[in-house]
Amino acid sequence: MAIDHTFLDALRARTSLVQLIGKRHKLVRSSQHWKTCCPFHGEKTPSFYVYDDHYHCFSCQEHGDAISWLIKAEGHGFRDAVEILASMAGLEIPQESPEAARRAAQKKEKARALGSVTERVQAQWRLNLHQPEGAQARTYLHKRGIDARTEERFGLGWSGNGRSLLARLNHAAPGSVPLKPEQLAEAGLLRPDAQGRPGRELFFNRLTFPIHDVRGRLVSFGGRVLGDGQPKYLNGPETPLFAKRRTLFNIHRAREAVRGGQPLIVAEGYMDVIAFDQGGFEGAVAPLGTAVTEEQIALLWRTAPTFIVCFDGDKAGQKAQLRVAELALAKLQVGHGVRFCTLSGGDDPDSLLRSHGPAALAALIDSAQPLAEATFSLLLGTLRDEGPDERGRLRRALTDLAATIPDKALGGEYRSTFLDLFFKRFRSQRASAPAQHAFQRRPGPWPKRGERLGTPPLQGLDLAGCALRKNPSPSGGKGRLALLLVLAIRRPTLLHHVATDLSRLPMDDDLTPLQAGLLDWWVVYAANIAQGRASLTDNKDCVSALEEEGLGAVLKKAEEWAGQSAHLSRALVEQEKEGRTSEDGMIAITPLQTWLHLYALVNAQNFEREVEAELNALDLSTLAEFPPALQARLDILGRLRDGGLGEEVNLAL
Repeated sequence: MAIDHTFLDALRARTSLVQLIGKRHKLVRSSQHWKTCCPFHGEKTPSFYVYDDHYHCFSCQEHGDAISWLIKAEGHGFRDAVEILASMAGLEIPQESPEAARRAAQKKEKARALGSVTERVQAQWRLNLHQPEGAQARTYLHKRGIDARTEERFGLGWSGNGRSLLARLNHAAPGSVPLKPEQLAEAGLLRPDAQGRPGRELFFNRLTFPIHDVRGRLVSFGGRVLGDGQPKYLNGPETPLFAKRRTLFNIHRAREAVRGGQPLIVAEGYMDVIAFDQGGFEGAVAPLGTAVTEEQIALLWRTAPTFIVCFDGDKAGQKAQLRVAELALAKLQVGHGVRFCTLSGGDDPDSLLRSHGPAALAALIDSAQPLAEATFSLLLGTLRDEGPDERGRLRRALTDLAATIPDKALGGEYRSTFLDLFFKRFRSQRASAPAQHAFQRRPGPWPKRGERLGTPPLQGLDLAGCALRKNPSPSGGKGRLALLLVLAIRRPTLLHHVATDLSRLPMDDDLTPLQAGLLDWWVVYAANIAQGRASLTDNKDCVSALEEEGLGAVLKKAEEWAGQSAHLSRALVEQEKEGRTSEDGMIAITPLQTWLHLYALVNAQNFEREVEAELNALDLSTLAEFPPALQARLDILGRLRDGGLGEEVNLAL
C-alpha cells in the first residue's frame, strides 16, 4: 500500500535526526550541527554531519533523511522504517480506503502500460539511428564529437519521418498485442487533432533523447531538429508518467555519480549534459526546456547538499542563473549550497571540451562562485548605471533576497555578506575617484602603524592579544544595539566611517527593520553627497526618510531601549557647538570614538580581527593623511590593551 507523501513529509518534520542517529553513534557538537565518524565507511576523522532534516558524509557522499537512515544503516524495509518513525512520533499511518486502493492500483497499472509503450518506442528509435534513414543524425553526432560509448550510454535515437511509428512498432512485435493510436497519444507521442483525437506524430526528423525519472524509468523523450526547423529542441508533453517541473534530464545517472563522489552540475540542455559526461563529469543534469523550478531545486538538494549551475554567459543565461539563485535562497537551509560558473563568449560545454579538452571543463567547475558572491555579481549586471538610484535598487534587492531565506540566522549571515560585497564594491570605487576633500600632508615622517598623529605612539600594541576586560556577549543587549543605531541616526555623518560595521552587526529582530532602513537611506544619500546634490548639516533628512518608510515607531522604541535619548541629544548638541571636526570635514572624532567604543563592546569577537585586517590593507604610500576612522579604532584597541574600555559608554565626552 502506498503511503501518502504529505504524511511522510510530516513524519520527517516530527523526527529528530540528532536523537535518532545519536542512539547508536556518539555525536559531537560542531557549530550549529553535529558530527561523528561516518557509519557507512571507515574513517578516523569525523566527516559525517547531522542536520535537522538530513545527514551527509562529506567524504563518501552518503546522504539521506530519517527514513533512509533506518533503511541504509539499520537494514529495515521502507514500510518498517515508516512504522518505527511513526511510533516514535506518536503518529498513525493513514489507512487507504478500498476505493483509494483501487485507484492506486489503476494508476500503477496505467504507469506500467505507458512505460511499456515508451520502451518499445525507444527500441524503435535506436534501431532507426543505425538504419540508412539515420545517416544524417549519425553525421551530426560525429561532428559534435559524440562517440559510440556516449551514444549507447544516453540511448540516442532517430525519430524517422513522422508517418510510420505505429506501424513500425506493431510490425516489430508481431506476437504482442497491437498498440493503438490512443496509447501513443496518452504517452505524449501523438498530437491531438482539432477534435481531440490522436493525430500526427510529435517527433519527426529529430535526434531523440530518452528522459528518465529518478528511479531510471523511461517517462518521455526530447528531440533536436537537424537543419533549420523550429523549435530546435522539443520535449514531450505532460503525461501520467512525466511532469517537467519535477524531472531533470539524466538525473538517474547523476545520482549514482554523486554517490561516487562527483559534483552535481546543472547545465542548460541535453548536449551540455552529454559534453560534461564525455569530459568525465557524470553528475550533470539539465531542466527540460523550461526555467529551473522550485521542485527541481528540491530534487537537486535531495541528490546532493551542493550543486553547481553552469549556464551560458549571454543575457539569457545570466537571467536564468539569477532565477536559480532567487529560488535557491527562498528554500535555503543550513547545509545546502549552490555554486555558479559562467561560460564566456560563445562557448558552451561542448565547444569548450572539443577545443580545450576535459581540463578546461575541470577548471570551469573549479572556478564556481558561492551563492552569495554569484547573486551579487548577477544583480550588479542588471544595473543600468551605477548612480544612486540604481545602487539603491541593488541594495534593496540584496536585502530583500536575504529576507526570503527561511532560517533567520542564515538569512542574517547572507545579508551581512551581501552588504560587505556591496560596500566593498562601491567604497573601492569612491576611493579610486578624485577626493572631494583633499588632505594636506603634514611635514615630517609618516607615522608608523599603531602610532597616533601628534600623540605618543601606542607602545607594544598586540593586535592579536587585545581582549575585553569583561568580555561581554558578542551580540550585546537590545539596549546597546539600539544605542548604536540611535547614535548613527542622530549623527548620520558617522555612517561615512561605520556603515560597513553596522551592516555586519547581527541585530535583534525588533531592530532589524531600522538597521535595514538606515543603511538603505545611507546608500542613496552618500551617493548624492558625493555628486554634490546633498549635504549632511543635520539629521533631519535621515529621520524624515525613516519616518516616511514607516519606521518612526521603531525609532521611538529604539530610543527608549537605548535609554539615553535625551542625554544623547544634549551631548551631540554640545559637540556641534564646539565644532570639533576632523580634518576631512566629515566627522567629529569624539562621536566616532563613542560609537566604536560601543561597537567593540557588542562585537568583541570580531572587532580586533576587523581592525587588524583594515590596518594590514592600508597602503600609506597612497595617502595624504592617516585615516581618522582607523586612528579611532586603534585608540579603542589601545584602551583594550590597558583594560580601560569598560562596560558603559561616556556620552558626555
